[in-house]
Amino acid sequence: MFVRTRFQYGSLRLRKRERGPDVWEFRYNETNPEGKRIRQSVILGDQALYRTQADARKATQALLMRLNDEAPRAEMEAPTFGALLDKYIEHELPERYSTRSSHLSNIRKHIRPRWNEQPVNKMKPVAMDSVLLPDSYWGYSYLEALRRATHS
Repeated sequence: MFVRTRFQYGSLRLRKRERGPDVWEFRYNETNPEGKRIRQSVILGDQALYRTQADARKATQALLMRLNDEAPRAEMEAPTFGALLDKYIEHELPERYSTRSSHLSNIRKHIRPRWNEQPVNKMKPVAMDSVLLPDSYWGYSYLEALRRATHS
């Protein structure tokens, strides 16, 4: 029997605690090896960290991308660049200490402040190159060719 893969949004709720501040809880379903759906939950952070539900929902984008790897893309809204950075940090960041710390520093100081909330489908490579790489890296001829191509 064929079972259609569905896009999963999960649910988000503000959970009261007996001690300490209220926390945002993200709930979703996963399928175990026997094919049975099991409800899972992840604590995102307290209400001081994510003041609104919209802020907490943005924090779930990297997890949603992992959950919906097999889902049809037509139903998925474009993730933010920050969600892709989170996925990169979680799964792809090099293990070597110096490389890891250098990448994290660049992400924290230069990349995240500029493009964290930007939807990926709205980003342009030329705009990113001009900010991330200095003119001396590309050389004059490359920049001149870019200017001619974009202004003609």
